[in-house]
Amino acid sequence: LFFLWGAANSLNDVLIRQFSKAFALRDWEAGLVQSAFYIGYFFGGLPAAKVAHEYGYRAAVTVGLCLFSAGSLLFFPVSRGGGSYGGLLCCLYLIAFGLAFLE
Repeated sequence: LFFLWGAANSLNDVLIRQFSKAFALRDWEAGLVQSAFYIGYFFGGLPAAKVAHEYGYRAAVTVGLCLFSAGSLLFFPVSRGGGSYGGLLCCLYLIAFGLAFLE
């Protein structure tokens, strides 16, 4: 299970190349993929600790899996019809926010 959580981190480099092709991004715009992901980690840490402290680790893992799943599943509607780069970045943020709960 931990392998799958780590796989999300390693796929960011692949997403940068694919988003650059699909949206004709400049270098700084493509760098927003990594930024959105790690900002999600940054802002997810304290809420994750609060949930784990107040409700236990089982609740924190459940919330993390729900957030991770929601971010992953939202890729489908956001990417339809050419997609929205901002929407895809929000999905990545949500995935990383959920990963903060899982770790």
